[in-house]
Amino acid sequence: MKTSKMEIIEGGTGVGTQSGKQLKQQEKQPGGTTVSDGVQGIVEGAALLGEYIREDQSKEYLVDGAVLTCTGCTKNVVSIMIDGEVFEYYAKKGEVEGTFADKSKIYGRLTVTENENANIFGQQYATVADSQKEKNIPYFGNCSILPANKMEREKLKKIHNEAGFEKRKEGSCKYLMSLNNQWEIYELGKGLMTFGNDASGEVPRITMTSTLFCTHGGFIYPVSSGQAVARMLDGIIFGAEDAKEKVEKEKAKGIKAFIPQKVSNEAVVVAMEKLSVDYPVSPITIQQNEADNLAILTTTATLCESGKYIENQASWSTVKYGNKSTMNKTGCGIIASYNALLALGESVSEQTMVDLISRYEQNGAVLYGEFGTSPLQIAKCFEEKGYDVTLSISKEEAAINDIGDNSDTVIATVYNNQYNVMDQLHTVSITKDANGKFSIHNTGVKKGGKYAVKDNNGAGYDTLHDAICDVSGGDSMNISVIGISKPTNNTP
Repeated sequence: MKTSKMEIIEGGTGVGTQSGKQLKQQEKQPGGTTVSDGVQGIVEGAALLGEYIREDQSKEYLVDGAVLTCTGCTKNVVSIMIDGEVFEYYAKKGEVEGTFADKSKIYGRLTVTENENANIFGQQYATVADSQKEKNIPYFGNCSILPANKMEREKLKKIHNEAGFEKRKEGSCKYLMSLNNQWEIYELGKGLMTFGNDASGEVPRITMTSTLFCTHGGFIYPVSSGQAVARMLDGIIFGAEDAKEKVEKEKAKGIKAFIPQKVSNEAVVVAMEKLSVDYPVSPITIQQNEADNLAILTTTATLCESGKYIENQASWSTVKYGNKSTMNKTGCGIIASYNALLALGESVSEQTMVDLISRYEQNGAVLYGEFGTSPLQIAKCFEEKGYDVTLSISKEEAAINDIGDNSDTVIATVYNNQYNVMDQLHTVSITKDANGKFSIHNTGVKKGGKYAVKDNNGAGYDTLHDAICDVSGGDSMNISVIGISKPTNNTP
């Protein structure tokens, strides 16, 4: 029977324990932490992130893509009686999938159009004028508030007579929605930012406490501001109050290097995990992706080639990951997992890849899969498979090389460029040969016109740290390093 362990290293030193069971009590080593401390730190970090979000959410301004719903909407079938005849209206599927507190509602996204001046740092902020149905405000399936007057009943009767079921399957909200001209603003202890508009003067922005009334009887309100990524960078990592001040101070040193150089790896790893938990992929999407991906992979010979490492992520544009993304964009963590399994001697196939995608869509897809895969969940996946796992968030060269020396294979999540966060992140599998030389898989390099392993021109890399630094050409820097080994304890 396999037993496994997971070790978390924060400052270059760590001690392991059996994971999935009670954590073993161990003494701290000078300058290091026990795995109990490591796990507790990440748990506490996630809790603090949640506390920050809850406390500060009401202060956030809405941006393009904010998630909205209505007090009167429902995804249930609604029966409406008109002149003695009952007509059923069916709620059209909402444009936003995910886990929300009220599962009976329909959710849609705000489209910001009304003021081009309301744009800061590339974020299109909403104002009170973004209030027009269909143009700015989506429809929300069915309205649970039945027609209240003859005019509304006549409208629905006309719709039925003209198009019948085709119209009714779009839901009743589309035909009953009647919005006020502007959003209502409720201030919570702070002044509101405004934007100049030649036609109407100063136009206030709207916040998470703003509402838009529908004269049919309900009111529309925000569920998410749309600032998930901005919040992660400004609030989670820096703290909302001093974020701007810190950013300004770093401009002279190069703002694009600020996050890689100044933000702790723990903060980034915890933020990614938090965004995977709070913005999950829907079960329906997971099920559909599983069927679609298996069909694609079993009919495309150049993707999962038997016994070969995957080096060609750019070719995976037809394979789905998460709500809207595809593997060529954000599937590097899954490809790294597949390659690691191959390096560990496991038999891998198209089904292996499909299973990995589904596993991470269930737990680990960051922001619906739009921002890759949580390193914590990658480590957890291999722990579930019975392997010994060491997760390091240390930037110390010695700690990184220690993992390379003592692991069978490695998965690393890195900044492509430690001096420019805009070059994004990448997750790779790093393998080790019999001579202790390291090679990197799925970096996008080509040999002879074909995607190939990156192995230091055939010589291999002497250390794991050397390999990590060269993932994207010499300036890469690790965020997390996951060492994976076959279990040391095997009992019948």
